[in-house]
Amino acid sequence: MELESKYDAKVNQFYAMPNQTKEEQDAVVAEDKRIKQLDIEKEKLRRETDPDDEAHFLVQLDSYILGMGTGVVELKERAEREQNPEFLKQAEEIKKKIERFEKEKEAYLNGEKTVKELRKELNLPVNKL
Repeated sequence: MELESKYDAKVNQFYAMPNQTKEEQDAVVAEDKRIKQLDIEKEKLRRETDPDDEAHFLVQLDSYILGMGTGVVELKERAEREQNPEFLKQAEEIKKKIERFEKEKEAYLNGEKTVKELRKELNLPVNKL
């Protein structure tokens, strides 16, 4: 991708820039802003060619699973601390959801389902810029 290589070249050039004087520091700041804008353009172009964000889907799915796992641990601790079984029920519901997410992840990895299908079924929106 042409934009990708242009971005990489700009980043390498940026890291090689001197920044000792005030003028050099100002130039570094200006270049940093240009690089950030180029990165945003690069990401927008990638999103146009990959609207379901397949490139980041597994990371996002794993993040949801880990977050829910943390929630289960916290709910179990709270149930024990407050002697309230309602928190255990909530933890069990989340555990079932985790199992479903992991099952669907395996289906994706085995090529049985697409990212588009899973985003809809699991209600996982594409992260916005």
